Amino acid sequence: MRDTFIFMLLGISLSAMGCSRPTEAQCDQAFDHYFKVKMKGVPEVIQKVDAIKFESRRAEFLNKCVSNVETTVIRCWLDAETLEEIEACQKSNSIL
Repeated sequence: MRDTFIFMLLGISLSAMGCSRPTEAQCDQAFDHYFKVKMKGVPEVIQKVDAIKFESRRAEFLNKCVSNVETTVIRCWLDAETLEEIEACQKSNSIL
């Protein structure tokens, strides 16, 4: 599935020292934004079904995000308008 790469970031930690980490609120916003981008053009009924499955992953994502992801990656995600742009954010920051 195309959304699997978002969860790849869950198990990845950054080795660089002094990296600024996002807040839980920023990670929460990125999680919501990813779902919004992923669901562009998808019928509402399918969005509702997928939202239930996706929501079950929020707590784990937030936990990993605040401890393992740089703030610059989250900012990039929030500016992204496509899944490809979101994926590029991760690659450019060496977290994939």
